[in-house]
Amino acid sequence: MVPIEQWLLLRPIKVSELDFTSTVEGETPAGTVVFKAIQVSDAKVSRAAQMNAFNSDWFTETGAASVQPREGDKQMVDGISLTWQRVKPDNGFVDLRNGFGNVDYTVGYATAEFEVPVAGDALLGIGSDDGRKIWLNGEMIHDKWIRRPSRIDDDIVPFHLKAGKNRILLKIQNAAGDWSFLYRLRIAPH
Repeated sequence: MVPIEQWLLLRPIKVSELDFTSTVEGETPAGTVVFKAIQVSDAKVSRAAQMNAFNSDWFTETGAASVQPREGDKQMVDGISLTWQRVKPDNGFVDLRNGFGNVDYTVGYATAEFEVPVAGDALLGIGSDDGRKIWLNGEMIHDKWIRRPSRIDDDIVPFHLKAGKNRILLKIQNAAGDWSFLYRLRIAPH
């Protein structure tokens, strides 16, 4: 196991509410405008808005891979100033909801540095509530949009660690309810 003693979190970034307007599909010979059918629900945030937030990169032109914050650093996201906050995991569990009320339809980031003495292959067992993207040392290594609760080792992500300091960045999107991630970082067996 490779310990990650603390994380820096940036949260909550609200997903924009979008209307569910339809596009014009055509017109009948009689002049009646025909709209493309849409699926209607009681949700305030469309799936398209959720996917847009999940795929948006709110950081500088160099992108999320360049993120290297310190505790207390401010970050402007969609015109809102957020602060990177330090948290300690509870046996690999990080509750992104802690300290916030309703976090439905939000996105957050978690980043950490850790060291390994020698380069080698590793495995990240991770579960998240809900979708996530993962960057290691600036390179995206995992991208999965899904709705589910956090469970240990829902996904096993293989990657290669460099000797010395390594930086991991997670983007976790929450649709509704709980909002967290659970991880175990292990050196792969030889």
